[in-house]
Amino acid sequence: VQFQVDAYNYNQWGLASGTVVQVSEDIVHDQEQPVFTVKCSLRESHLQLKNGYRGKLKKGMTLTARFSITRRSLYQLLYDKADKWLNPKLG
Repeated sequence: VQFQVDAYNYNQWGLASGTVVQVSEDIVHDQEQPVFTVKCSLRESHLQLKNGYRGKLKKGMTLTARFSITRRSLYQLLYDKADKWLNPKLG
C-alpha cells in the first residue's frame, strides 16, 4: 500500500509505504457506497525530503491509500487494449 499524506506535498515528500493488516468480512455503507474496511500499518513513522529533513506522521492525519492489486507490463496493457479494439465481440 502507498499512502499519500495530505499534510505533505507528495511531489516533494513522496509516498509512505505500508502493508494491509486486515480486510473486514462485512460490507459497510459509506455515503451510500458499499465498501470494505481495510486496516493497514505503516513501515515508517515519517516522510523524508531529499535533503534528509524528516516530517513526522501523526495520528489523525488524512491520507489517500493506493492499493496495488496486480502488476502488468506495458506490453500486456497495450496487447489487451489492441485485442479489445481488433476483436470487440470477444471482449
